[in-house]
Amino acid sequence: MYSCKYLEYEPLYWNKTHPSTNCYSYATNIESIIDEKDEDGEYLMLQPGDLSNNYGETDHDCDSILRKVYLDYPDMEPSSEYEPIDCNRHKIALAVDTLGETDYHFWRQDSNGLWSHKPGSEEISNVDGSGNLIFSPYLSDRNYDKENSDEYNYEKFCGYFSILTKSRSSKKLEGVI
Repeated sequence: MYSCKYLEYEPLYWNKTHPSTNCYSYATNIESIIDEKDEDGEYLMLQPGDLSNNYGETDHDCDSILRKVYLDYPDMEPSSEYEPIDCNRHKIALAVDTLGETDYHFWRQDSNGLWSHKPGSEEISNVDGSGNLIFSPYLSDRNYDKENSDEYNYEKFCGYFSILTKSRSSKKLEGVI
């Protein structure tokens, strides 16, 4: 179990963050602030590679996403579900949806040992697609959209990783596409 006390599950804080804060921002403890919107009027969100100025589309497969995350976090290390990590790090998990609306999703392990996530601009949650607490992203129900033909069913698990835990921060980003 995660024994360090860095990342608390804080819905009262994270559910009031800027709508551009997504799963990647949340997993890495960054409130992203991007005031730009796409052609549908949706806020642009922090994507893997943006923090290292490696913007642009990427394939939604494990290797492509991880390549961009390593550019943002060169200190990221592969981990496992139960591997102890240094107290200056926290665990994140990644899975991808390659069948429906190709997408990726990140979770982070909180100080209570449970996992939580932030689906896009929605509120943070510590439950899976069936409403159960997330003890293991690998074993949890990662299908978050059963009603719409499994549009967000993160069926391919990419693994567990650890990154250096930084104090929660806000980053105003411009020109991310």
